[in-house]
Amino acid sequence: MTLSAKLAFQFDRRVQMRGQSLHLSSAVRVLQASPRDFTAGVMGTRLYSVELNYRPGRLNVACDCPYFEDNGPCKHIWACILEAD
Repeated sequence: MTLSAKLAFQFDRRVQMRGQSLHLSSAVRVLQASPRDFTAGVMGTRLYSVELNYRPGRLNVACDCPYFEDNGPCKHIWACILEAD
């Protein structure tokens, strides 16, 4: 099962669609990727920093966009999850 399939229920459908659009437009620039850590820049209104870190039983995510700060999982994180898949 893909990472996106496992996590889709945690993302609003509109956030998923906007993140997919970013992914398809090649807005994600992977800076570092390993089985446990993924760091990227995602070009939106400006360049946003996204981090995905897997630790046993838990995936920690972070983005420096205002939406993530106020609402949680954002389109930039979803675009990175799609890229990681």
